[in-house]
Amino acid sequence: MPSMTADQVKAEFGVPIAINAIPHKLTATEKANIKTVLAYMDVAYSSEKNTGADSVTQFCAPKTSFAAPSTFPGVKTVDGYAESHSKILHSLPDLHIKQFDVVLAKENYVSLRYSAEGTHIGEPHNGIDPTQQHADWTAQGIFFMTDDHKIAHWYKDWDKMQMWSKLGWVKPKDAEFA
Repeated sequence: MPSMTADQVKAEFGVPIAINAIPHKLTATEKANIKTVLAYMDVAYSSEKNTGADSVTQFCAPKTSFAAPSTFPGVKTVDGYAESHSKILHSLPDLHIKQFDVVLAKENYVSLRYSAEGTHIGEPHNGIDPTQQHADWTAQGIFFMTDDHKIAHWYKDWDKMQMWSKLGWVKPKDAEFA
């Protein structure tokens, strides 16, 4: 599977984040769907661009749904995820996607795995003052797309505990994570 540099990804999909592995044969629909997903991710992971749910609505179909029960148990929509994620960006203002490890597309489905990093140098998180600690982690998602290349549903899996441990955010066993 070929890789793409950040410049190549920007030229093809509009987002300057490298892709480590992507199929070399993609249909026009698959490319359009990847472009939407990468644009959504670029906004959702940017402390400048992510101002909450309104910043991602252009990428989402009406009544989008989101499922990440182990990491965002109360969030049920894709724009709701962006809203919740914007709060994390206040604590980790340097949070960013380092690379898309794998991007796959088939018809109206896009799957990706990505690596991200950030440092707790911003606002307190869940009552924990800035720790100045740095973390890197991986996450993955499967996106279901509409025929007009909007996100209809997203399943997300994220190594949240690894991130929280590295940032010093691990709470007692009976505490609820957010």
